[in-house]
Amino acid sequence: MKSSVLICGALACVVLQACSAAPVVQLPVQRQPLSKGQTVFIDVDSGSLDIRSDASGAVETSGQAPQGQAVQVTTQADGIHIVSKSVSRPFWQPSVPLLHLDLRIPNGTSVHVNSFDAGMTVHDFTGNMTIREVSGDIRVQNSRGEFAIQSNRGNVSVEATSGAVQLAGNYGLLSLTNTHGVSVASTIMGTVRFAGAI
Repeated sequence: MKSSVLICGALACVVLQACSAAPVVQLPVQRQPLSKGQTVFIDVDSGSLDIRSDASGAVETSGQAPQGQAVQVTTQADGIHIVSKSVSRPFWQPSVPLLHLDLRIPNGTSVHVNSFDAGMTVHDFTGNMTIREVSGDIRVQNSRGEFAIQSNRGNVSVEATSGAVQLAGNYGLLSLTNTHGVSVASTIMGTVRFAGAI
């Protein structure tokens, strides 16, 4: 009996080691020049994004990714495309590290983001941004420009931002705090909250 318990324990240790998460690797810093009038397209299904602007004329990407998950940054005629799809794992391997991308975008750029459930923080950004997401939470802070954000089940928070802000959701919280300009929020079953100076 004791030997079978020891064998089962040893097998459990082997299985647990095999099911451990893939190692996380540091992504190399990439800088892609952006011509005037070009757009930045971001297509990341899961993970987290940190987006802000700066005065440079290039798009800079850095961050961390699970080993084996590629982040493709390509320059095309319409702009720069940043694409990363999650690595599929067997069902017995639940603890998969998430992609984390830091993005620096030139001031005044148009940005289009598509995602399934990536958490996003947009701060100190100047430009135009369109975000379409299913369930991730989105936070916009200290930014200026035009923002059109759709999140089906996630929460969207916009703070200390000026310009034109349009929020659309189905179930999550849509929050506008200390915004200046034109603010529009619509939801089906969620909550819309205005706070501070509007």
